[in-house]
Amino acid sequence: MRRLAAVLLGGLLALAGTAGAHAAPAATDGHCTDGASVTVVVDFQELDEDTIIRCVRGLADGATGHEALVAALGEAPSGTIKDGPGFVCRIAGHPAADTDLVLGGSTYREDCVVTPPREAFWSYWHASAGGDWTYASFGIANREVQPGGYEGWSFSLDTTGSGPVPPRSLPTASDGDTVEPGGDGRTGSGSEPASDGEVPMGTVAGVGFVGAAALAGGVVWWRRREG
Repeated sequence: MRRLAAVLLGGLLALAGTAGAHAAPAATDGHCTDGASVTVVVDFQELDEDTIIRCVRGLADGATGHEALVAALGEAPSGTIKDGPGFVCRIAGHPAADTDLVLGGSTYREDCVVTPPREAFWSYWHASAGGDWTYASFGIANREVQPGGYEGWSFSLDTTGSGPVPPRSLPTASDGDTVEPGGDGRTGSGSEPASDGEVPMGTVAGVGFVGAAALAGGVVWWRRREG
């Protein structure tokens, strides 16, 4: 009887340990104040929605930007039908399919079918706490988040001349710190805008062959569009 009780107790402890090991990450509003969690910032810019700032706790070691964004929002970002998750076209429902985006005098609606144009896309950024935003050179599915660091998304609308703009909320623990309009707030070679004919790499989320195929298709499509 004692042996049976010991076996049952051991099984319960093992189950409890497994449940704890696979506990889903949790997100709360505001900046993280510890060195183990990750702050996710989503700045809608001209889409005129409130900036989302959430602290994600409990991410597994090696967690990606995609996992952090999903944990922060409670839902995955949308990818295009053409490229799948290779290109993020909509975050938290924006830009909505019925939203008119003015690009150089013409109107565009994001239907998430083909690759978003360089004039209206979600740019991906990262930063260390207290540092500057850096334009990501890897996609969200293959860039590991840094504990205590920041993950940023910013919607770039009609900014081909100056390149994508970083989130206006600075990567600090103070909600009042923001980048002034036209301010810098970014650094590093990764923050440079994509040159003519190139896809904004921070938006690419594909991995391996699928990601490479999506990227190659995007480059060809983009060059045709630019031409």
